[in-house]
Amino acid sequence: MATWTIRKLKYRNDDPSGHDRVVDEIKFTVTDDDALPFPSPVGRYEGGVSLHPLDLSNFTDFDSLTEQQCLAWVTSVLGVQTVADIEDGIAADVASQGHPRTGTGVPW
Repeated sequence: MATWTIRKLKYRNDDPSGHDRVVDEIKFTVTDDDALPFPSPVGRYEGGVSLHPLDLSNFTDFDSLTEQQCLAWVTSVLGVQTVADIEDGIAADVASQGHPRTGTGVPW
């Protein structure tokens, strides 16, 4: 099963709307529960999304944001198919751990 987490929020203080700390970019990580420990890339996907154009009709103050709200923004921007592709990709990486697609070594 994939676990989505937010790594970083980038915000603007000079938004024309008059709001402070308006989030306009989100960096995230997706890991599989059976992934190898960090820093291994197996079972891990890191990405980011831009929230432009910003919709401030339901503005939430920066200090009141939750990770779940930010994850909802991320998955909305990515779309259902991209979310499924990311999760399927890391699951395939984890499944191939027992039979790596590449390797190194010498026969002697």
